[in-house]
Amino acid sequence: MRIAFIAAAALALSFSAGAATKWTPDYAKSKLQFEGKFGQNAVVGTFGKYTADIAFDAADLAGSKVVVTVDMKSAKT
Repeated sequence: MRIAFIAAAALALSFSAGAATKWTPDYAKSKLQFEGKFGQNAVVGTFGKYTADIAFDAADLAGSKVVVTVDMKSAKT
């Protein structure tokens, strides 16, 4: 069986001018959604609990990173 899994995040972010490298998700306005296909069955859902650590600098892409930690038990379809 082949399993395909796609995760997409819609994050509302807030950051301060002058500190654009550290972004803080607005979890109340954000969601982490997933889509999967198991054979002929498609599954779409969201994760209710996750954290995201985002550091982005367009001038330093190599030094930028996103680390998302997901509570797998919070998955809802």
